[in-house]
Amino acid sequence: MIQVIYGKKGSGKTKRILDMANHMVDTQHGDVVFVDDDNRYMFDLRHEVRFVNAGEYGIRSADMFFGFLAGMLATNFDVKVIFIDAFLKLTKTTDIAEMGWFFEKLDAYTKAHEIDFVLSIGLDAKIGTDIARFKRLPLVSGKGAYILSILANILSGRSAHYAVELNGETIDAEQTLICVCNGRWYGGGFNPVPEAEPDDGLLDVLLVKKITRAQVPGL
Repeated sequence: MIQVIYGKKGSGKTKRILDMANHMVDTQHGDVVFVDDDNRYMFDLRHEVRFVNAGEYGIRSADMFFGFLAGMLATNFDVKVIFIDAFLKLTKTTDIAEMGWFFEKLDAYTKAHEIDFVLSIGLDAKIGTDIARFKRLPLVSGKGAYILSILANILSGRSAHYAVELNGETIDAEQTLICVCNGRWYGGGFNPVPEAEPDDGLLDVLLVKKITRAQVPGL
């Protein structure tokens, strides 16, 4: 299974994925791994969770990151769940729509080795990925590069083309946001699917179609 936690900056994706990893220790009979691009959340995880700072390994592309994951799994057959925070930063990806091949290979791993992946993806990751590009500009500080990246991503609009199959119906369109939830709340008050319940055996889905640039700040 591949689970994606997607949302804007400040929507609580990282807190959600940290909580999921900590909870998984009590319910999983194999090793739980948490992969991030630095050490800032190391001490937010229980000691039973194996923390990996992938930023220390010189990963420069999505291919390298996939090889990194494959090598980690090849050396530890007890891994059952891998949580990946800041997915776009780690894969050096600027457009999630170009990552179909990555998810296909990841899906093949889940089926062949009975491993689950949980990924955090969002506008904040895209902003972080683009900061390096703006830091190369003359007289632009780190904070200035961050602000420029925010403005550029807002003005460019955030959407991608997805084909989503729900209850036998295929929805093929540009989407800005996809939420798949088994509960009503996450991210400190974000309530995308008010009717979702954790004990009804269903996943509630919210699709937000492509929006205009003027609508992006209001998400």
